[in-house]
Amino acid sequence: MKAKMKTLLIFLTLTISLSSAENILFYFPIGSYSHRIPVWPLVTYLADHGHQVTFLSAYPAKDPHPNVIEIVPKEFGMLFEQLGEKSVVGLRRDGLVPKRWEFLDVLGIQFCEVFISNPEYQQWINNSKFDLVVIDGLFNECGLGLVHKFKAKHITYATSAPYMWQIDGFGMIPEANWIPDMQYYFPIQMSIIERLKTAYNTLSWHRFRVNDYFPKLGQVLKTHLNIPDLPPLREIEQNVSLVLLNSYCSEEFARSLPPHVIPVGGMHIQNKTKPLPKVNNFIS
Repeated sequence: MKAKMKTLLIFLTLTISLSSAENILFYFPIGSYSHRIPVWPLVTYLADHGHQVTFLSAYPAKDPHPNVIEIVPKEFGMLFEQLGEKSVVGLRRDGLVPKRWEFLDVLGIQFCEVFISNPEYQQWINNSKFDLVVIDGLFNECGLGLVHKFKAKHITYATSAPYMWQIDGFGMIPEANWIPDMQYYFPIQMSIIERLKTAYNTLSWHRFRVNDYFPKLGQVLKTHLNIPDLPPLREIEQNVSLVLLNSYCSEEFARSLPPHVIPVGGMHIQNKTKPLPKVNNFIS
């Protein structure tokens, strides 16, 4: 598996550029700090090989890389504080995980608007040029507006197995007959009702995004980025060059994936790790 990951990194580097350094933006506002961990080896690999890499997120790096430009708008942290961020374990304990999905569209629009309406960041956007934008797949579609603004290629990085809306968005085969819905934690051996709910939920997310979320977000992008010619965001989303999934068939369901969707789970695992004395003491 490690050999496959190394091959993928080399392939990505060659695909991005065979002869020159490229400007690459990683757009990761919505999501916890854990969202940066699995993609970080790709970020540093590209930076170490001469590419100009910018990482935009809500959290500063705990171990900054000297060749990676970090942009951490303080407005993102303020929004998370208002949200009252909890750990996934805490949300599951309180039975709040299914409800949290319902607010993702609100977060997507809020985070986008506070970012691109800020004169400082508007100036940065207008003065920047990126060849590739890598977008966190958890309702960070504001990055699609930047893709159009920069006339750049884009990659989606899903920090987990495919989300419900990505099945249709990226041309994956719906497998609701045997893969449980991520949102509702159905058991592996689903009943016929649970299978129907899984199939319906995928269609429901698709309908909601196309008819409600994308039009609202598109209007925000047109207004603040001054791009009246912005095409439907669904068109930009479907023009994705590559989709990377932070999952792997050995640790989740063996899905049928199209050629442009590649599982890279485990890419962040390093051969050398720092000692963990507390864990060692517990084990011994």
